[in-house]
Amino acid sequence: WGGRSAYDDQAYPNHITDKDLEEDGDRNKMYWRWVPAAQNDFAARMDWCVKEFKDANHAPVAKVKGALVRDVKPGETVKLAATATDPDGNQLTYKWWQYADADCARATVAIANSASLDNASFVAPNKPGKQVHIILEVTDNGTPPLTGYQRVICNIKSTSDASTEVNPTMPSINRASAPVNQTEPAAGAPYSPHPEKVVVTKVKHFDNMCWKIATAGGTWYFENGETEGKSGFSSAFDLVGNDWIGNDADKGYNKSPSKGGRREYRGWPNFGEGNFDHPQRTSGTSTRWVDAGGKEIPFADKLEGDHLIMRSANANYELEYHFFPTHAAIKVLKANGKYAFLFEGPIGGEQEASVEKDYYVLKDGKPRECKAGGLGYLEPEFGNKFPSPFFYLVDSDPKDTQVLYVGVKNAGPETAGDEGWRQGENMVIFSYGRDQDKRAYTGTNAVCVFGFYPKAAGHEAISAFIESRLAAPFSRATTSSNEP
Repeated sequence: WGGRSAYDDQAYPNHITDKDLEEDGDRNKMYWRWVPAAQNDFAARMDWCVKEFKDANHAPVAKVKGALVRDVKPGETVKLAATATDPDGNQLTYKWWQYADADCARATVAIANSASLDNASFVAPNKPGKQVHIILEVTDNGTPPLTGYQRVICNIKSTSDASTEVNPTMPSINRASAPVNQTEPAAGAPYSPHPEKVVVTKVKHFDNMCWKIATAGGTWYFENGETEGKSGFSSAFDLVGNDWIGNDADKGYNKSPSKGGRREYRGWPNFGEGNFDHPQRTSGTSTRWVDAGGKEIPFADKLEGDHLIMRSANANYELEYHFFPTHAAIKVLKANGKYAFLFEGPIGGEQEASVEKDYYVLKDGKPRECKAGGLGYLEPEFGNKFPSPFFYLVDSDPKDTQVLYVGVKNAGPETAGDEGWRQGENMVIFSYGRDQDKRAYTGTNAVCVFGFYPKAAGHEAISAFIESRLAAPFSRATTSSNEP
């Protein structure tokens, strides 16, 4: 919260400063506002060392209703509402305030009903392309009084005459219009022809707000947290229009005429505890686009470039997704819990005869049946893991021109894939790091690559491509994954 400082070696050698503050006497101002709450928090933790739970105070928990990062229009009335609970049943007071030192709007906003938990609001200033940061502060009346926080970041949408601005910190990104021969398809449809660069727009898909990302050989839909904090890939369209995830939750418990199970189980990468980056499931997650240095890029209608980076985060996890025209890669920035890279979806967009039509392939190149099983089930010949740093899924239908692949860097004998099975007529399930959580990942070292690749290239070329991306996950490949 107070970490907006940096070394200023020229004016103040070895001195941490806030470059927005001119007077040296104010250079620690950013920290002052947090000191009372921090000291009380420390005092409470000392109580926890010597007292029973019921005899000590614990911080209230605040949760904003809606997305923590949201787009607003100049002049729009932005409503602020939240819920708050206290573990000890203490009385709570509420305060919404603008964190002007952290935002870039350079405009003061007046928050109406700032002491109301669920009825505050403000009018977004006419500062297109800028941000306003709003803090919710919830304090109990325990001893010592403790405070919980949430932050809402409002991106003020650019006006139409600013939609072609280029971000100077990342020259490869622009917001230019698509080529004349390429039109933006409707939500739930692939691009045709597929764009040569990575193209990101925002759409509503399966009743949730999503980033629509044309890259990695297909069109991917990522729930972006704006709808009840839901995040994760809910669809992955290949070039001929098959949806390899198809988390069509609006069909509920198999109410559609097609066969299949409860579809909210599907998704990718279904990453962390508490449903982090598992689509259709609330996890308190927000997303944002950043440049190579981690600086946020305001989203205005469209992003386009050779390398786009998205961060997805909640209180316990933060991932960085790197999208290239050739592939996509996941970097783990924070993991305060176990995690896995878990794919759930139908091969080729429909669950059909295993082995005769749908199958999977490991590094040894042998087609294998997706056998029915259950949570933690593994192919018997592999014991409790399959010995391969990657897998790819194949639909042998001639009209299906691509395979879907997933690889994990440094997946050796102890960290190789640990789950691969077929759940009836609903989906197949493949993972690295699950196996009923017995072999889950921890820490931040794991790296994952994924995408589509031409099936006709054959196993040797597919294998070589995946391993080249595992060796250099965060750079563009010289081989294209966009051609069928």
